[in-house]
Amino acid sequence: YRIQAVNALGPETRVLITGSSHVFATLNPALIHIPSMNLAAPVCSYVCVEGIVRGNLAKVPQLEALIIELDVVPLFYDTLRAYRGDSRPLLELDPALFAMAISPWQKYELWRDRTLDALLARLEQDLPGSFVYWDFGELPWLLDTDYRNGDHINDNAAARVSAAFEQKLESWLGGATSRADEPRQERTVSATNRS
Repeated sequence: YRIQAVNALGPETRVLITGSSHVFATLNPALIHIPSMNLAAPVCSYVCVEGIVRGNLAKVPQLEALIIELDVVPLFYDTLRAYRGDSRPLLELDPALFAMAISPWQKYELWRDRTLDALLARLEQDLPGSFVYWDFGELPWLLDTDYRNGDHINDNAAARVSAAFEQKLESWLGGATSRADEPRQERTVSATNRS
């Protein structure tokens, strides 16, 4: 999939989408009318994301947006892989959190949220006005039946999330050019997502 996506990049591509398996399974560029390519990969760290982007920037001279998933999986992929997905070694680095009388999953969620909030704050400080943050992590209109497993949504839900993503993207880019070879299809989402 990744090789086909990279080979399909061209001068008309306006948006590159990167990240881990969550993005890979969620955003379908065939359903987005702004010429886009999803270069996310199921086992991709931020080192992998940077390599993919840097290696292909010359192919996309009219790039308007680079979408990067903000998640602890690509941030700590090598550590999580080394421990076979066990986040306890990372949690142990925060003794106060590790000692809390809450479930292991709640500890993981708290650690994840704190880590991502700190990273987002650093990005806002280091790169003021250079990016926008959209939270697609918890869409209230997704149901349990929209998931193929605990982490990844099914194709039907991916179509709805891709439509919501396209609306955000069009608004942010100021009505970017749609694909000329396809008639524009109006789509609606049953509820708005969090920003």
